[in-house]
Amino acid sequence: MSSTETKAVSCPQCNYENHVTVYKTINGSTDGKAIKEKMLSGELFRFKCEKCGHEAMLKYPVLYNDIDKKFMVFYIPEIDRTSAVDKNLEKEYAYEELNDITRRLAGSFNEFKEKVHIFESGLDDRAMEIAKVALYDVVSKRTGEEVKGGYFSKYSEKDGTIGFTFFVGEENQIYVQTTRIEIYKKSAEIADNYKEDTGRKFVLVNRDWARNVLYVYKKKNEQ
Repeated sequence: MSSTETKAVSCPQCNYENHVTVYKTINGSTDGKAIKEKMLSGELFRFKCEKCGHEAMLKYPVLYNDIDKKFMVFYIPEIDRTSAVDKNLEKEYAYEELNDITRRLAGSFNEFKEKVHIFESGLDDRAMEIAKVALYDVVSKRTGEEVKGGYFSKYSEKDGTIGFTFFVGEENQIYVQTTRIEIYKKSAEIADNYKEDTGRKFVLVNRDWARNVLYVYKKKNEQ
């Protein structure tokens, strides 16, 4: 089951102290679709001041776990590869007695949603990140613009394709790029051969991680 706590949140508009219920954990196996849909839509993070009506998005850590599908995604806003998760916090949520559980960190809400989408599709997020990075250059060359970011948006086993939605240029124009499933499979092989011992249960697998993996892979193949 999910767990919640009440926190005092001062309104940035009028400084009124609101008491807000926030989620610490959400269980995808037992909580049902309603909470999950509110989580993915961002509704669980929306704040409205009881006094002045000011609305904002709250940023706070939340763990989404789905034991049936064997994955956990720990959303910790603004975390990056140079940050260390507090050991006590990690120990509290690692559930070390559970075997074969994939544990991931997400530093932004969009990364958080994407991870859940990938794992629920039965796919490997490491391979997705590597394939996505490989496509950044493809999209940049085709559009002549800098690629600001992107996310996994399509998977068709029947057609043998995966797709990503990218944001390009200063105005973040949407550009959809698909590629063959073989690219994903090759990326999975590269990920399987990459060894990184962080000493942590939860791992941050993102764009920087994928670039580092590809750098190591290319270096090995140059030898």
